[in-house]
Amino acid sequence: MTADDFVSVKTRHYFNLLDADGDGVLTEADHVLMGQRAAKELSYAPGSAQEQKLVDCYRSTWQTVQLPHADAQGQVHLDAFLAAIQGLFAQPEVFRQVCGTLIDTVMSVADANGDGEIDPAEYASFILAQSPKMSRMEVEESFSRLDRDGNGVISKSELEEATVEYFTSNDPELAGNWLYGRPPAL
Repeated sequence: MTADDFVSVKTRHYFNLLDADGDGVLTEADHVLMGQRAAKELSYAPGSAQEQKLVDCYRSTWQTVQLPHADAQGQVHLDAFLAAIQGLFAQPEVFRQVCGTLIDTVMSVADANGDGEIDPAEYASFILAQSPKMSRMEVEESFSRLDRDGNGVISKSELEEATVEYFTSNDPELAGNWLYGRPPAL
């Protein structure tokens, strides 16, 4: 595999995380499941207003970022997802807008206490909602790599930098590769 393939490998990894039910397509239902898992990780009661807020945030991501690439059945297949992400790379201004939307959504989901930063427990809740098979040790390692200044929280700017690195960089050494857990092997 060449370094040029690393962005595609990471994007496939991200698709698989988002495919909450493992059926090979992304749907609104996958995003509802992620919101419910995030709520459970944060100890919010099923059916609570807090759970609904998280579900609504994940639905918003679905509607804004992925639904435009869905087929007639409301499903986004891997090839359409990859094409959409690659298409964004070709349009830096559009990519930054989508990236900004994604970051705002992640902050609204992950920053449970609303202080403008993501602490280790909030990051664990967010990432385990997307990838429940990750170990706590892997989550802790990811967090420590994303907390670039070592102050114990991930700021919005650290999150933005990590997101841009994850979706655009072929450099396997960058911290942003850990945004969604251990990066896939080259």
